[in-house]
Amino acid sequence: MLALCAALPYVALQYRRRGTVGAGHLFLAGAFGLYLVGVAFSVILPLRPVGPDFCALYEADAHLNPFYLLDQLRLERATGGWAALLGNADFQDLVLNVFLFIPMGVFVRHLLRKGIGATVAIGLGASLAIELTQLTGNWGLYPCAYRFFSTSDLITNTTGAAIGAVCAPLLRLVPAQLATRDPGDPQPVTPMRRFLAAGCNGAVILILGLFLLAMAGLILEVTRGQLFESASARAQILRAVTLVWIPGLVVMLGVPLAWQGRTPGEWAVLLRRTDANGEPVEDPAIVGRFLAGPAPLLLLAGLGILGAGWAWVGLLLVGAFNAAAVARRGAAPQIALADDTRIRDSR
Repeated sequence: MLALCAALPYVALQYRRRGTVGAGHLFLAGAFGLYLVGVAFSVILPLRPVGPDFCALYEADAHLNPFYLLDQLRLERATGGWAALLGNADFQDLVLNVFLFIPMGVFVRHLLRKGIGATVAIGLGASLAIELTQLTGNWGLYPCAYRFFSTSDLITNTTGAAIGAVCAPLLRLVPAQLATRDPGDPQPVTPMRRFLAAGCNGAVILILGLFLLAMAGLILEVTRGQLFESASARAQILRAVTLVWIPGLVVMLGVPLAWQGRTPGEWAVLLRRTDANGEPVEDPAIVGRFLAGPAPLLLLAGLGILGAGWAWVGLLLVGAFNAAAVARRGAAPQIALADDTRIRDSR
């Protein structure tokens, strides 16, 4: 789901560029999203609990000399030989930093269609964002930096992005990437397209929920590594409300009411809902659709977060039933639903 969150903008872009998303492109977009999530987690996790002696225990100094590490490694080789250099933790970290950003260069150049220079610049910008996050203690969430800011990491990360940019043409070997349809022509409403819309809606709910959870934690002063781990009733209620119920209401009810019945996921894959005459759906129909579809799923997910184990079983059963109903309808120029509304291509 987190990977789909990161891939959502690309999915929407491809539907507008190509009129569809090929299986190969969807696979690569998901892989890129998973990579971005992994990089983000490697930067901010683990979240350490903050105590009075936090800075005394964990504060890390900034390494501003870009050649400091190279000088240390040169000295290591001079005194201990190549075996000592290869076994040095700093040398291994340097190599890993190069390899960490090779996928960045590969995906950015291939998926976003950037040149080598622009890809390297994006890699440098991403590396700088990571280092500034470490330098500022996750942008002020912590009283001091607990990870090293290193200018040598900027160099190694950017080098990795440059290597990836050169290797990017290899991704052309992945099949099912080319679109043969005119982007302006309406396409059938397939089950896969509807599943993708649902996944995009879930991704938006998750992104908004994590943001609300972080903001609520800061306001209530229960975050900084403790909110996700706490089993108190207060923390469980906060997680259910901010992670599921509020963002679910906003995405699945508030946005459609304000946007002629469309959810963010339907917008991303160029779908829209109409009545039987092709007109925008009325508010009562939008509310009814929400109560009959997303509302039970959101309720069960929130109850599961509150500790009701049976709710997760119910969530799986209801989700499987809905997925089977979508698959059973198959593909058609428009899909007629039980509430007499239609799902159509928005072009």
